[in-house]
Amino acid sequence: YLDANMHPNLMADDTFYSVLRQRVADYLRDIGYSSGGPTWECVIYFWSVFCIWAALMVASWYTGSVAIGILTGFFSSFLGAFGHNFVHQPKYKEWGWALLSLDTVGFSSEGWYRDHLLQHHMYTNTPWDNHFRGTDPFLVTDPSRPRNFVQKHIMPYLLPVVLSFGVYGNYILHLTWIFRGQEVLSIGKLFFPVFHYLFWSRWGWYGLAL
Repeated sequence: YLDANMHPNLMADDTFYSVLRQRVADYLRDIGYSSGGPTWECVIYFWSVFCIWAALMVASWYTGSVAIGILTGFFSSFLGAFGHNFVHQPKYKEWGWALLSLDTVGFSSEGWYRDHLLQHHMYTNTPWDNHFRGTDPFLVTDPSRPRNFVQKHIMPYLLPVVLSFGVYGNYILHLTWIFRGQEVLSIGKLFFPVFHYLFWSRWGWYGLAL
């Protein structure tokens, strides 16, 4: 439980994070979810989003519609957000909910567990945070490093374009780590290439672009 006082006392109780953690724990206890798990409304919301996403994927594959493809991408973003939260919840990750909401949109719930939980959240905004230089050299997030003209005045406005390639870059990088024996292979790693093959087999190169 979040309020079981089992966490190490790494900082004073009146620091920002300690106060925030205690307020969250108090709120979750007051509404009957002291374990930190999702509410039943959240569970319904997740499965609704997943079912809509799955239906849109089928419709996009069947029709080849750009409009449906854009709508599918919109719901994919919501699905990925759920995946982020379920990786933080061991029970739901074990049940496969993180796999259904991260691996289906091109990320790895296994890799995300190590990269995001055990690095980013442990060493946030420090050189040990793997997100710290994750967008270099396009977007420099380290405030202590100098930026050239392009990094300072142009790339912040092109961030959505850079991030649009993030899924593919992340997939390839994680796949490389699997071949090197640094990551585990799960069935979720097959989802992304299977989806691409199905779209390519029906629509050719247009399907891949879709």
